[in-house]
Amino acid sequence: MFPQASKMLPTGRALSDVCFVVFQNRASDPPKYKQDKQRQPASNRVQEAAEGLLTCIIQHVGAFPPPCGPESLFSLLDEKSLLKYTKGNSCLPEHGSPFRYYVLENAIVVGLLEQPLGNIEDLLPTVTALIRGPFGRHAWVMQLRHSPRIKRGSSKSHLSDPGRPMPVENVGTHHSVKPRNFPESVDKVTATKAEKSIPTLESLVTDEKRPELNKLKSFIEKQGQFESQIGQRKQQEVKSMPFPNQDTECKPPKITEEFQAARLFLSHYGFLSLEALKEQSNTSLPPSLVTLDTTNPGLTNDLEMLDTITARDNDTVHVFYVKSGQRLAQDILRNVGSQRGIQGQFLEFLHSLGWPVDVQKHAGWTGHISTSWKISQPEDIQENAPRVGTGGSIYDGQQQVLYWADVSSEVAFIVPSLDNFHRLQNDGDKSPQLSVSTPSEGPGGTKPTTLSLERPLTEPRNKTMESPSSPHDAPAFRTRRFGRPSTVTIGPDTKIFVVWLENFEDHENFPTGDLLPMTSTGLEQYTATSSSSMRQDKDIFLIYIHALQNGLFRIHMEGNTGKISMAIPLVDGMVVSRRTLGSMVRQTAINIGRRKRLESDSYQPPHVRRKIKIQEIVDKYHLKMTESEFYTALFQDVHK
Repeated sequence: MFPQASKMLPTGRALSDVCFVVFQNRASDPPKYKQDKQRQPASNRVQEAAEGLLTCIIQHVGAFPPPCGPESLFSLLDEKSLLKYTKGNSCLPEHGSPFRYYVLENAIVVGLLEQPLGNIEDLLPTVTALIRGPFGRHAWVMQLRHSPRIKRGSSKSHLSDPGRPMPVENVGTHHSVKPRNFPESVDKVTATKAEKSIPTLESLVTDEKRPELNKLKSFIEKQGQFESQIGQRKQQEVKSMPFPNQDTECKPPKITEEFQAARLFLSHYGFLSLEALKEQSNTSLPPSLVTLDTTNPGLTNDLEMLDTITARDNDTVHVFYVKSGQRLAQDILRNVGSQRGIQGQFLEFLHSLGWPVDVQKHAGWTGHISTSWKISQPEDIQENAPRVGTGGSIYDGQQQVLYWADVSSEVAFIVPSLDNFHRLQNDGDKSPQLSVSTPSEGPGGTKPTTLSLERPLTEPRNKTMESPSSPHDAPAFRTRRFGRPSTVTIGPDTKIFVVWLENFEDHENFPTGDLLPMTSTGLEQYTATSSSSMRQDKDIFLIYIHALQNGLFRIHMEGNTGKISMAIPLVDGMVVSRRTLGSMVRQTAINIGRRKRLESDSYQPPHVRRKIKIQEIVDKYHLKMTESEFYTALFQDVHK
């Protein structure tokens, strides 16, 4: 490599000399601050991955799980929950939203509430900020305090009137000192002729003017006596009046309860500058500070849709139990209805995958989009009698699921039961039929490919596996008001099955196609674009588990092969122990979903989807104003 490079160098210049010149020029350049450097990533995916990694290091390392639990990286507070603690009629829609919404740097939506919440006793300038960015929603309450918060246990506020101090009778010795303009030593100084150059008044008064001067002196003397009598009379009246005098007492002004804290927030953080309000001439990007139109009712709906875009990838794993010799899907679904006839190791394996969560109270991914990522109110929760004695059907997604999450992903483990199938049949005429198809064939007519170490990467892909749409998905989408973004896709639709086999040979007869209708997550509408040529194939990966007599477990894996043929730590033919079975199956399922998303060209990370949604909100609700109109609106009160 070096001989080839030396041929291209100028005559008499070695490669080391050129490198020295380059580094010398770079060293002589003035240093640049980080905000002044131009980003030149190798690709958009590299930049998106770097942003996600940087956020993970700064926000979550050493701080996971957050105070609200591992099920949500967001704050569980939103506008509805905050307005319950404000005063007045803020919760009524006809009064308008009391929030002011701004967008910073075309990437962060800030909602500012100037009204103090009910749990704040001190009447100080308070602002509650709901910050929605690419990596989640956060709630902050800030106060402008001029003194530290001390004596928290004391009920007396430091803003209360301390009152006037009591008078002291002993005021000390009163010295009557006549004020002088000059010190006494001035009188001992001998007068000069210059001082006598100004004559006195007596020397200038003639005999004709003297009566007038005497009359003026008498007026001055009478006025002095009169003022002296008035002063003595007033002193007697003051002494006879009670203390303190209500007419002359100093009273503190009324405590201000209304503040324009939003203006203070923007000013203190340096956003109220003329440069932040001006649009850049050489680009189509909006200004650094954008005001959103809060009078548009669609803004609330779009903010709710933004909150439904999670900041983590989510996967769903469906677990089935197959008894010896079973080939029909209906028989397989009936197995988990009762724990009789179920191996005890299977129930232990289920609880090692994740922890049970209540679907109605859960704030994370539940396996279906209609019940996921919601803030449950106490009055909306319906208490149902828990099912006992089941073989795992309690985790069918109706009442409970098995859940596991970390900083970057969350997984829901669902055990479909026969009740799910009956519920699908009652929801519509096009309910999935558990047909008696050829068990040895997959949904596409071909048995899935085994994921073995010897399988070549050039093997052709199997036929597309498409699951029929479930009729109960559409009503759930309408009630949750989920819209399909035209420019946002979440990658391929990957199905992951974990099948517990009593007889290992039954993996050849597993009815994958008949069980696909039971695995709908509601995300199928997001995985295909308008172009049929870019439509993603549905990939199904199966992890078979068979308990051996020696206490170990045999693993068999099947699925479609693509650019990446396998995911670790589990591989086909592996034998694992009882202690590591649950964690290895869970990690393999997460890696399968992660690798299929990275393999897809249409996949967008969660923070990119949130950023695109914020840009759509700016385009729809940008309230364009001049600098003078913006500052005028900033000093106006919002709806109270």
